[in-house]
Amino acid sequence: MKKIILLGLVLAAGVSLSGCLFSKQAAAPATTPEAAAPTNESFSGTMGELLAKGKSVKCTSASEADGAKTESEFYIDSASGRSKNIIKMTLANKPTQITNSITTKEAVYTWVEGQKEGFLFPITKTEPTASQPAATEQNAPAAPTGAKPDEKYDFNCEAWRVDESIFALPEGVNFVDQAAKLKDLMKNLPVVK
Repeated sequence: MKKIILLGLVLAAGVSLSGCLFSKQAAAPATTPEAAAPTNESFSGTMGELLAKGKSVKCTSASEADGAKTESEFYIDSASGRSKNIIKMTLANKPTQITNSITTKEAVYTWVEGQKEGFLFPITKTEPTASQPAATEQNAPAAPTGAKPDEKYDFNCEAWRVDESIFALPEGVNFVDQAAKLKDLMKNLPVVK
């Protein structure tokens, strides 16, 4: 069960990060939420393609495979580049697990409802060098293991007026900085010569 929860967390973080990596929102002109998207729109494509549209939308998606049913809600704030993903995963004869992920320009916050500890993945910005060009849709870094940034989904979307409460972190959840945890772990590894 812990492997399934971890897979759900990695998938949620991967979808969020892949959206950040492939997003072209900075180049998109500012629009009002009402003008940004039609009232209802079906969209089939990758998360990156959905984010690249530069619209503030609420989208839903559902799938079922190998006895697991997954329902997803995505909230995208095109003006600030934030997104929130809520993934409800139901396995046969098991209670539904609800994983949340909020992505900002600075970090990805992921937590499972009912648990007191969540994950914080800082987003580090690197400046391009002559030997390393800036990340683009063609040469963006790969998403974390378990994520499928090129997988196509069928989304049902609607225009969404940004609600700040959607992006509020939950009270009572302690977010553990995974980059700091990894850095501490690396310090304690023996040096092999």
